[in-house]
Amino acid sequence: MTARQNNFTISTRQYLRYERNFNRIKINAFQQQENLYNQSLTRSKWVQASWQHQLWLQYPLLPKFSLTHWFDADVFLTSHNQKWQGYMGITWNPIPQMEITPLAGYSIDERNGRQDKGFSPAIFYKWNANAGNNWLPVIQGYSRRKYITPRIQDNHQALITWAPVQSQSVNWYLQQMIAYHELDDYSGNTIQRILSDTFKTSSGLQYLIVKSVGIDLLQEVTFQRRQFKYKSLDFNAPNQNTVIFSQPEIKSQISGYLQTNKLQIRVGYAYELVRRFYKINNNQQLPEISFAELVTKEKEKEYYAGFQKVFISFWLKVLPRHSLEGETSAQYLQYDTPSKINIDDRDELTRIIRLNWMSKWTRKFRMQYEWTGQYRYFGFLSNIKSQDNYEQYQLKLKSSAEWDFAPQWRLILEQSVNSLYNVKTFEDTQFTDRSTRNLESKLNLTKIWSPAFRSEFKIERKVLRISWLNWDQFSESPLDSTWFHTLESTHEWRWGKNKAWTGKIGYRFFRQVRHQLAILSEDFSVIQWRQINQQIGPLTGLSFRTLEGSWVFMMAWWQVQQFDNRYQRITGRATLNQPKSLSEVDNSSRSFVPYFEIGIRFVL
Repeated sequence: MTARQNNFTISTRQYLRYERNFNRIKINAFQQQENLYNQSLTRSKWVQASWQHQLWLQYPLLPKFSLTHWFDADVFLTSHNQKWQGYMGITWNPIPQMEITPLAGYSIDERNGRQDKGFSPAIFYKWNANAGNNWLPVIQGYSRRKYITPRIQDNHQALITWAPVQSQSVNWYLQQMIAYHELDDYSGNTIQRILSDTFKTSSGLQYLIVKSVGIDLLQEVTFQRRQFKYKSLDFNAPNQNTVIFSQPEIKSQISGYLQTNKLQIRVGYAYELVRRFYKINNNQQLPEISFAELVTKEKEKEYYAGFQKVFISFWLKVLPRHSLEGETSAQYLQYDTPSKINIDDRDELTRIIRLNWMSKWTRKFRMQYEWTGQYRYFGFLSNIKSQDNYEQYQLKLKSSAEWDFAPQWRLILEQSVNSLYNVKTFEDTQFTDRSTRNLESKLNLTKIWSPAFRSEFKIERKVLRISWLNWDQFSESPLDSTWFHTLESTHEWRWGKNKAWTGKIGYRFFRQVRHQLAILSEDFSVIQWRQINQQIGPLTGLSFRTLEGSWVFMMAWWQVQQFDNRYQRITGRATLNQPKSLSEVDNSSRSFVPYFEIGIRFVL
């Protein structure tokens, strides 16, 4: 469980899973809760409030029969939608490899202010037919229907897995999944029936040709179909036409590898294809011209997407204490639309090169250097949207060092530079070419005074600059610059052995300074606007941990936050930003806004 609060929002997230086998009872429980509260909103401050519960209980009655209970609930308070359903049934094990669970239940479904309820039968099944014979499949699935009048809901799914070949040199499997779902939903005074069909087949092959050399092959084919049918609550006749779309997908990847103690290489090729087709039925018997307009509108959403990727990765042990790893790839995405009205046809090309050098000079000193270069081309094929075409160049350099320079002392240093250039593929008369540069520096110093006491000191500095870019002359004119500075010092005490308590006390300083060019709305003069956000205050925390892995922690940053705005008139080129008023660019405020964080984890 985690909880966070900043200036305007409070968010909590809880995730809990519990599995336990007692002498006679088997329990499998799951719970998840997510809440987001925005106190700055005038009304409807709960942006999100939802939780999910699921509980399975099995109690043995006879050697082959068990009493089974299943409870399931999904509650979305912000949208006033919720589902509650409880089931009771018998689990039958006719043979050790087979399990069949028929259930009878009752379901309550509230959607858009309407509460529907009714009887709901279900059945779960699993058959491990390949026990002692790999050529036979493993079959598992379920079927369920809800008679929540006037709506219904159907859920059916089956998964079949074959793994006929399992050896040291060859591993192969084949898996097929078929699913059908039907759900009625309210849309105003209309019931929208959503029918979903999915068929998916996938296979994988791992083949070791000779020692240290092999190939991997993955294949996946998926076919999906969705239908949207409509029925009026007042009349039986449909008030909208049935819409259908189908989407076949193909995914394939093949790679070969060489793996030794000093060298590892993998070379591969990946391909993906997605097609989407739309169809509409004339249920309302519309005139030919009107129906043709609807067909044309649906056909605008059809598309074809083809993705190809070639990649090479390697790891090389250059010296006993030095190694080099890297990867390079080239990706191509082709997005086409058959409709002449849809002009989103485009090509995307991406090339990436990454190198990482790791050096372990001694047991106490380690260094790492990383270099990444990326090129991306984004091009619309239509002349109307060609103004959105651009090329992107990215270069990232990162270095880090870890040094245990004295007993129980550790120093970690990190430095990185990330430069990004977005360049239009035509003459940039609107001054929209941009460069973004991100510089980050981190220092972390840790001292372990004793098993029960440690100290930590952190310094972080980040500079983000956004500039207008003259690519031909490779010059920049600053538009927006932001500096982030964080200083933090903490001390921790721990007491207890089997169950440890930890107390934390420290101090954190955060300062953000942003320089931005803007236009003053009073006289339309160009100004340099400086925005300062400073947060300072002590840190306190307390946590509890057990050997089994359970823990509880609470942390608070008792911060005082100060906003300060200043401006200065300058001579320069006007920016594309919206004009700012004098009250926006020349004001300050100070407030006490503590930041809380809570986390809980139980292992039973």
